[in-house]
Parts: sequence; structure tokens; C-alpha cells
Amino acid sequence: MEDSIGKPNNGNKKVALEDLDREELLKRCKSYLALAQRAKQAKDEAQQRESYLLDKISNLEGQASQLVTQEQHPVSSDQYDHKDCQSVSLTLQVSDLESQLKLSNEEKILLVSQSEEMEAKLKTLEENYEQQKNGFVEELNKMNDVLKQRGETITRLEEKCQINEKEFKVKTETFLQLVAEKERKIELLESEANKFETQSEILSTSTVSKAEEIHRMKDVEDSLEDRYNKLKMLAVRMKRKIAEQNNQLHDKENQLALLRVDEKNRNISNSPLNLQAAQKEIDRLNDELDAKKSELNVMKKDCENSIQELANKKSIQEQKLLYDDCRKEIESEKILRVELSRECDRFKSEIRQLSCTVDELNKKNQAVKQESKKQSLLELELTDYEKSVSDLNAQLDVIKKELLLEQQVATEQQRAAELKMTVDTIQLQLDSCQSELLQQRTEIRHVIARAESKENEVDNLKLQLSTVNAELHKVQTGSAIVIETLRKQLVALEESAATEKVTRDNLHLELSELRAEYDNYKIRATSVLKKQKTEANPASLSSKEAVNDLNTDQVEREMLQRVVDALKTKIAELESQLVFSQSEVTNLRSERERNAATQTSAVETMRQRLERAESEIEIIKREHQAQVSRLQSDNQLLASLHREQMDGLKLRHSQEILEMQNNLDEIAFESARLQKIVTNYQAQRTVSPLIKGDQRRDDYAMVERERGEGSEDGNVTHRQREDTENDSRKPIPLELLLNSQLASEDTVVFPNESPTISYEQHCESLAIVEKRCKHLAALLAESEANEARLSQLADALKEEIRRGERSEERQKHIENLEYLKNVVLKIVLIFSPFQFVTLPRGEERSRLVPVLTTLLRLSPQEVQEVHQTFSRQSADGVVRPMGWGGVFNYFAPNQ
Repeated sequence: MEDSIGKPNNGNKKVALEDLDREELLKRCKSYLALAQRAKQAKDEAQQRESYLLDKISNLEGQASQLVTQEQHPVSSDQYDHKDCQSVSLTLQVSDLESQLKLSNEEKILLVSQSEEMEAKLKTLEENYEQQKNGFVEELNKMNDVLKQRGETITRLEEKCQINEKEFKVKTETFLQLVAEKERKIELLESEANKFETQSEILSTSTVSKAEEIHRMKDVEDSLEDRYNKLKMLAVRMKRKIAEQNNQLHDKENQLALLRVDEKNRNISNSPLNLQAAQKEIDRLNDELDAKKSELNVMKKDCENSIQELANKKSIQEQKLLYDDCRKEIESEKILRVELSRECDRFKSEIRQLSCTVDELNKKNQAVKQESKKQSLLELELTDYEKSVSDLNAQLDVIKKELLLEQQVATEQQRAAELKMTVDTIQLQLDSCQSELLQQRTEIRHVIARAESKENEVDNLKLQLSTVNAELHKVQTGSAIVIETLRKQLVALEESAATEKVTRDNLHLELSELRAEYDNYKIRATSVLKKQKTEANPASLSSKEAVNDLNTDQVEREMLQRVVDALKTKIAELESQLVFSQSEVTNLRSERERNAATQTSAVETMRQRLERAESEIEIIKREHQAQVSRLQSDNQLLASLHREQMDGLKLRHSQEILEMQNNLDEIAFESARLQKIVTNYQAQRTVSPLIKGDQRRDDYAMVERERGEGSEDGNVTHRQREDTENDSRKPIPLELLLNSQLASEDTVVFPNESPTISYEQHCESLAIVEKRCKHLAALLAESEANEARLSQLADALKEEIRRGERSEERQKHIENLEYLKNVVLKIVLIFSPFQFVTLPRGEERSRLVPVLTTLLRLSPQEVQEVHQTFSRQSADGVVRPMGWGGVFNYFAPNQ
């Protein structure tokens, strides 16, 4: 025993306790507990030896008393010799027993000294562990503060991004309206230019010769070929640019995925600068449009001057030059319009990039939340370690009590050997045993009360789980409805894309046919001209017929040119619509994938919470069962030990009562001294705070429970009704809208028809496009409403999570019921009518508000309510008695 106890002491001297880790400290504590158990076993063995020796002493004393009685009677010499031998042997046995008792006392002294050393070491270990625990708690508090600040900044940046998006949408809508108005004006100018062309052609027929007309035809053909080649080149360039832009977009997306939290914060800070740059570009484009308006006005004036010059029969070449300039400017305006549409697409791509950044920030926010959950797990581990340390402290207290009892037993045994213990001391011991039994029974009752309270907590957790499951079911149903609507929209868009492809193919076929007809017409015109040259008819008749033929040819050529231009515009519009529909399809697919990802993440988090709650419930049940079984076994052991002690003491003291009557005076003096010591020891012992805490829990259980923090109000039903009303006011599906306008799009333009029909077709196609734009705007509004509803649901879930975290933090502070009792007594004293005269109200209340927020984990709204009640009561000059509802304003049912 001595060697095993001395080894850890030498190890502890070599290494300082402050330099040890937590695991090493726990190992040391376990080794000390093992040593304490060994000491307890040695103590039990020593007690058994002492009881055996005391039995032997009592037997020897009985034999000695028998010898004394026999000496009083006359005995023979042989018997006398035999008795002398027996007395010598008895004295030798008594001396041996006394030596054994001395050895056992020395062993006890060693054990006591070793236990004192162990207590000192355990105290140092406890101090070091408390210091480390305080350091960990401070670090965790700092981390929580930093995380809260980051969450606030993220919410602010999200709000700014939403505001900027709304402003950008409004500006884009206004810009599109302006573009539409300017397109209308351009069409009006084109119609006026066409009128001027017809007038100029009518005037030029009388003065222009045949050779000039042939040259014009060649020039027109060359210009058409050049324009066709230029359009091809432009298309190739645009394709290259689109490919380059797509590559750039992919690169930018990869770069954005690799950026960290700091770079994303910088991007968020620079997002308003990007929006400002976009606004500047829009302003620049508006200025350019205004300049073009002024140029168009100048062109109108020029056209008026040309009409006047035509009336005065001035040069036709200048009019043609002006006409060519007007055409070039119109083409340049068309090019500008295309550029403006490209810039609009670029702005849309920037908006998508900003939305991607917002999604990434949301993901990082979720990662931060997961880190906070990990910190909460660390806090739970710290609480487990604290519980283990408290258990170790309890075991140390038990060991200390046992050592004190051993010392008392040693002193009582010495006095029993000298004085042989009186009946009064036995009765005192019996009373102390009964009081300990009563205390143990009260502890068992408190443990049962705790178990009931934990069962109530388990029921509350089950209710919370049921509510969370219901909310999860609602979210799943909503997401399923959204997914179905998105699928329907995808099908409709794909069908519309297919119809647009069919129309585009038909238009290409019509173009090829028109080109073939135009080539045939060219051949016929050349043949007619050759015939006219070969014929030798009179000049007057041939000139008139040639003029008429040329006029008809010019009219037909103009008709064909207009048809070709109309078909080109239709092709461009259909291509733009196809690109737009493809982009919408991609957006809808990405939204569907994102909704599926959010749904799966929400389901996984809820499952994790369910598993965590079930594991906690199982751990609580196991701890409860272990405590109950341990207490029952301890009670049975104590009862059996006390019964055995009582039986042995009764037998022993029934034999010793006759011999102890002469020493009553001395024993009475010592018994009075022992009673004083026992009373002082009992006065020093204090009641554990847990018992008082359980009593206070019973008192708090009588208070009415108010509505929780995250409880739903009647506004939820109102919101649901509004959602159903909005769903009933949904726009017409895209399929019906497209089918309703197919008849107007299927009309084909023939070369023999007049130009008014093509203009009407243009108007109808513009109306169709406007209707489609309106329908797409309605779909966008519907998707934004769904996003707002989902954001509201996310906010509600966040509030529920915060409420659960606050309840967990309150459970941590429930252990400090003594401190909470002092705070409540202070509040009661402040609000009593007798203390308002002496105490300053404002200072005391302002000091107690942060204490209440830390202990009860009040929300910001509750803190504001407490401040309002305090300020309201301080404003009232009259002092009147108040209840709990007036103090906190939280328990008041009407407010």
C-alpha cells in the first residue's frame, strides 16, 4: 500500500500541474480516485481487524472475570497452577493484541496523512481546471459576439442588395418603355420616307433615261449583295462575341466560386458601384437617343426642303443622296437598337451574377451557423466535464466525511478501551444515523422530483418536434407545388420554342423562293431589254412602252425589296425570342435545382435535430435510472450496516452496563463536551443549493405559463388567405396565350399584295410580342411573390431556432438558482412601497436589467418591454404596491 501510494506523488513533483493537459489532469484524478478506493478497502480491513481484536479482548476479559470469581472460592493446588498458566497465556495474548492495535493505529495515521495530501493535490487540480474553464468560456463568448456582428452585417448587405435590385428593375422598365417609344417614332419616319420615295420616283420617271435606270438596277443589285455579305459578317462576329462572352462568364463563375469571405464582402461593397456604372451607361444611352431625336428632326426639315425642291423641279440626284443618307441613318439606328438590347442582356447577366453572390453569402451564413452549433457542442462538452468534476468533488467530499468518521471512530475506540462507551453516546449515534436516513430520504424525494421535471422537459421537446414536423410538411408541400408549376412552365416554353423553330424554317423557305423568283425576274427583264434594243420601231412608241415597262419593273422591285426587309426583321425578332426563351428555360432549371437543394438541406437539418433530441432523451433516462439504482443500493447498504452495528452494540453494551456504573461522573463530563462538538459540526454543515433550487422550481411551477417567443399568431391564417387569393389571380398560361395568336402569325405575304398588308402584319406581330412581354412580366411577379413567401418561412424558422437556443442557454443558468433568488429578492425590495423612499429607483433598475437578460436570456423585444415598464413606473410619481405582472410585464396576459 505505501509503495503504490508513493509513486504518483513522486510523479506529481516532477511535472507542474499548470503545464498538464485536460486529459492528463483527468488521468491524475482517476488515479487519485483509485488510491482513495484502495484506502477505503484498507480502512475496511482495519475495521474488521479491530472488531476481531475487540471480540478477543472481550472474551479474555470474560475469562479474567471468571478467574477472579474462582479465586474467591477455595481451590486445590493443581487447579491453582493450571489457572496461573492460563492467566500467563492470557496476558501474553493481551500484549500481542495491544501491539496489533498499535500497528493498526499507525497504519490509520499514515492513511490520514496520505488522504490529506491527496485532498491538497485535488484542490490544486480543481483550481487549475476552473481557470482553464473560465478561459474557454471567455473565448467562446468572444466568438459568439464576432459571429453576431458578422450576421448583422450580412443581413444589412442583403437588404442593400435587394433595394438596389428593385431600383435597377424600375430603371430597366423605364428604359424599355423609352426604347419602344423611339421605335414607334422610327417607324413613323420610315413610313414618311417611303412616301417621299414614291413621290421622287414619280417625278424622276419623266427625266431619267434608260441607261441611268439600268445603272441604278446594277447599283441596287450590288448594294443588296454587299449588304447581304455585311450581314453575314456581322452574324459571324456576333457569334464569336457571344462565344467569347460565354467563356468569360464561365471564367468569372469559377473565380467567384474560389473567392473567400473577405473578397465576397468586397464584392458586396462594390456592387453599388457597379449599379452606379450601369446607371451612367443608361444615362449615356438616353443622351445618345436624344441626339438621334434631334438628328431625326433635322432630317425631317431636310425632307421638307427636298419636297419643295421637287416641286420647283430641282436636281433629283441631291434628293437621292438625302434618301440614301436617311437610310444609312435608319440602319445605324437599328444597329444602335441592337446594341442597346445587348447592353440590356449584359445588365441582366450582371443581375444574375449579383444573385449568385447573394446565394453564396447565404451559404456562408449557413456555414457560420454550423460553426455556432459546433461551439454549442463544445459548450455541452464543457458542461459534461463540469459535471464530472462535480461528481469527483462529491466523491472527495464523501471520502473526507469517511476519513473524519474514521478519526472519530479511532477516538471513540480509544475512549472505549479506556472508558468503554456509555449508553448516552450510543443514543446520540442512533439519533445521528436516523437524521442521515431522513436526509437521504429527502434527497431521494428531490431526485424523484428532478426526474419528473426532466420527464416534463422531454414532453415539451416532443411537442416542439411535432410542431417542427408539421412546419416541415408544410414546406415540403409548398416546394412540391412550386416544382410542379415550374415544370409546367418549362413544358410550355419548350413547346413555344418548337413552334418558333417551325415558323423560322417556314420563313427561310419563303426567302429562298423569293430569291429564286427574283433571279427569274432579272433574267426576264434583261431579255426584254435586249428585244427592245433589237427592234427598230418608231422612237416615240418604243420609249413610251419602255417607260411603262420600267415603271412596272420598279414597282415590282420595290415590293420585293420591302418583302425581303420584312422577312429579315421577322427572322431577327424570332431569333431574339428564341434566345430569350432558351435563357428563361435555363433560369427555370437552375431555380428548380436550387429549390431541390434547399429542400434537401432543410430535411437533413430537421432529421439531425430529431436524432439529437432522441439521443439526449435516452441519455437523460439512463442517467435517471442509474441515479435511482445507485441511491437504492446505497440506502440498502446503509440500512444493513446500521442494523449490524445496532445489534453488535446492544450485545456489547448489555454486558458492559454493570461495569460502567462506577465511571458515570467522568463520562457525563466527557459526554457534555462531545455534545458541544457535535452541535458545532452540525451548525457548520449547510444545505446543498440543489434542494433549495428544486423547492424554487416547485414555486415557479405554480406561476402561469405565458405564450412562447416563437408562437404563431393569427396573422398566419391571414397570410395564408392572402396567398390563396394571389394564387387565384394568376395570369393566363403561356400555351393558351400562344395558341390564341397563331392565326395572326400564320398569314403569308405574297408579292402581288399591297404594302399596307405588310404594315398591318407588323403591327399584329408587335402586339403579340407586347402580350408575351406582359405575360413574362406576370410570371416574374409570381416567382418574386413565391420567393418572398419562402423568405418569410425562412425567417420564421430562424426565429424558432433562436428560441430553442435561448431555452438551452436558460437551462444552463437554471443551476445558479441561488443567484437568481438573490436577484428576485432585490427586485421585490426595490418595488416594495417601503424601499422607494431610501433607494434610488433608476440606478437600481438599470443595474438589474442586464442581470435579468443574462439569467433569463430575454429577447430584445422583451428587454424593451422591461425598460418601458420601468420608465413608465418611474414617470408615475405615486408609489403603489405591485405584483409580478407589473414588475416584468412578461407574465401579464393582456399585454
